[in-house]
Amino acid sequence: MSVQLRDLAPGDAGWILQRHAEHYSATQGFAPEFEATVARILADFIAQRDAKTDRAWIATAEGGARLGSVLCLRRAPQTAQLRLLFVEPRAQGQGLGKRLLWACIAHARNWGFRELVLWTHAEQRAGCALYAKAGFTLEGSERTESFGVDAVVQHLRLDLSQADRARAALLQ
Repeated sequence: MSVQLRDLAPGDAGWILQRHAEHYSATQGFAPEFEATVARILADFIAQRDAKTDRAWIATAEGGARLGSVLCLRRAPQTAQLRLLFVEPRAQGQGLGKRLLWACIAHARNWGFRELVLWTHAEQRAGCALYAKAGFTLEGSERTESFGVDAVVQHLRLDLSQADRARAALLQ
C-alpha cells in the first residue's frame, strides 16, 4: 500500500477528533470527555501553532483515504511533545505507526529540541511497545480514573541526542 505523509489540511482535525472518539470509545470504553480533550488539543494546536516548530502529519492512501495522524508541538524551549498518534486499525501492522513516530522524532530533533515527551495509557500496549522500541523512557506513572476507565497514565521521554538509535530501532 502506497502511503503519503502530508501536513494538516481542512477537514483533518475533524477526522482526527472523530476517529479518536469512535476508536477509543469502542476499544477502551472511553467516556465522552475524551472527545472533549481531543477537541481541545486540536483547537489549541490550530489556534496557537508555531509554523516553524509545530507540525502535523496525516497519512493518506492513494485516493486520499486517511490512515493515521500525529502532532508535534513545542512544550518548552528545549522540549517538544508528541500528541494524538493514531493509525487506523485496517492499516496497523504495516509500519505506519513507526513512520509517523519517526517523522515526529526527526522533526523535533531537526528543530533543535533536546527531548520529546508524551503521555499515554499503559493499556495502549501497541503504542507503548513502539515507544519503548524507539528508546522512550518511563519518567513516571500513576493509576487513575481517566476518561471514565481505570488506567495507568504513563509519562514518557526520549532524549533526542539518541534519535539515530531510535531510527535504527524503528527500521528493524
